[in-house]
Amino acid sequence: EKNGYITFGCFSRYEKLSTAYLATCQEVLLAVPDSRIEFKDNAFRQPCAMRRVFEIMDQVDPRRLAFRIGTSQPDHMLAYQRCDLILDPFPHSGGTCCLEQLWMGVPIVTLYGTQAAGRTTSSVLTALNRESWIAWTRDEYIEKAVKWAVDQLHQTKASEVRKTLRRELLESPVVKGYVEAVENLYLS
Repeated sequence: EKNGYITFGCFSRYEKLSTAYLATCQEVLLAVPDSRIEFKDNAFRQPCAMRRVFEIMDQVDPRRLAFRIGTSQPDHMLAYQRCDLILDPFPHSGGTCCLEQLWMGVPIVTLYGTQAAGRTTSSVLTALNRESWIAWTRDEYIEKAVKWAVDQLHQTKASEVRKTLRRELLESPVVKGYVEAVENLYLS
């Protein structure tokens, strides 16, 4: 919101950007005036990848869609700072990206998946006691993303979350005690 508008983000692999996901992103952008979304993946070196996104999100002004390609790891991590909220892809949710985003203090809205690959982000958010960021339906996903954007624009709690997410991740079972838990499972 430091830009004067909300920036949503999705830095997951292009292959995870289902038609239903992109249509949902379009609805979110249409409900949040002047908002933008930034996609980041090397697939966007190919014009056909961008063209597909434009075709699915055809009700959104193309200037509201940003496409970035891969960068060095330090630049990749800093790029998350341009995002106010991550719109986690579905039906295959983020994995490594989810952890990176939380590490960089960026909140995430995710849709609880019907299979394990669609529940990775939900599992991490549950371990962080952030179940309120998990949607159970597509409509709820849109509602949570729009509410987050409105709260961010009105500076209610949203900016405070960014200051605590890294600590929450480090103190959660996702990180703290993980190695010992895995070792104990191997030994049992």
